Amino acid sequence: MANWRGTARSNHFRVKDEFAFRAWAGTLGLDVVENSGSPGLFSVFPGKSSEDGDWPSSRLREAGDDFDRDEEESVDFFVELSEHLANGQVAVLMTAGSEKSSYITGVAVAVSALGEHIEVSLNDIYAKAAERFCVPKEHITPASC
Repeated sequence: MANWRGTARSNHFRVKDEFAFRAWAGTLGLDVVENSGSPGLFSVFPGKSSEDGDWPSSRLREAGDDFDRDEEESVDFFVELSEHLANGQVAVLMTAGSEKSSYITGVAVAVSALGEHIEVSLNDIYAKAAERFCVPKEHITPASC
């Protein structure tokens, strides 16, 4: 069985507090890059610690007073990111990948500083094609094995 491998990146956006943003990104293994042509604009990428190239869904909590050993905790990446965005900013996060040639996926998520997000998937094409070409969606075969 093959594993899904992806590539992800964001657009450039402004944050409220660069130090807090970089510290948060570090807890998730994200790489932060400042736009060389526009200081104060940042983009994020899943770091080398990401096994599949996708956005993080958990972080490692180090042992402390409440528990004896390191453990993973779930995170809502998009909500946490929104808390760092400066007012009026929108982060767009794109991910594309595949499981060999069997399944190709792609998703774009836009996150606002207000904590809202919207999502578009490559799989949305089936409904759009069915509507545009007036054919039943189930008559369009999927682009997969």
